[in-house]
Amino acid sequence: MRMYAQYADKPKAVAWYNIIPTIADEVFTACDAVTASWNIDTNTQEQLNVIGRIVVIDQPWEVIGDDETYRLLLKSKIAKNNSDATIQGIIRAMSFIFSGNSVTVSDYEDMSFDITFEDAITPTQVNILTQFDLVPKPQSVKLRGYAVPPLSSIYGNEDAVYGYEESQYGYYF
Repeated sequence: MRMYAQYADKPKAVAWYNIIPTIADEVFTACDAVTASWNIDTNTQEQLNVIGRIVVIDQPWEVIGDDETYRLLLKSKIAKNNSDATIQGIIRAMSFIFSGNSVTVSDYEDMSFDITFEDAITPTQVNILTQFDLVPKPQSVKLRGYAVPPLSSIYGNEDAVYGYEESQYGYYF
């Protein structure tokens, strides 16, 4: 804080000059609290319900059941609302929803596409993708489905028999 030397020994002037750092600190603390209140990954029930009301998703507990699934649903809705529905937009949206999972979108040039995940996704994630229409897509374009990686490779489990469920080379849903 800078002040004229002639006011340095005046308590009211010093208090007046110290108002701005004090107010700035209070504003900074309030901004941090607001930012934390919108964090989908760290909030729980009631805070997630507030975010859900903003995004226009009420939490159907009988369908969803837990906070992790509701977080996934919220992320899906936010990604769909903010996507431009291009191939890159769909990839960005899916990468946001399934953080850390590499995604490929295959355009078949017949007004249809599908999404391939490089890493396995959980049954909860499969449920969200199939039960709720939350994948951003261009108007009049059909989403064929999702492909996930194999449960084992061609050099996988010795006990795997051809046609055995765990020896599949991926699956499509």
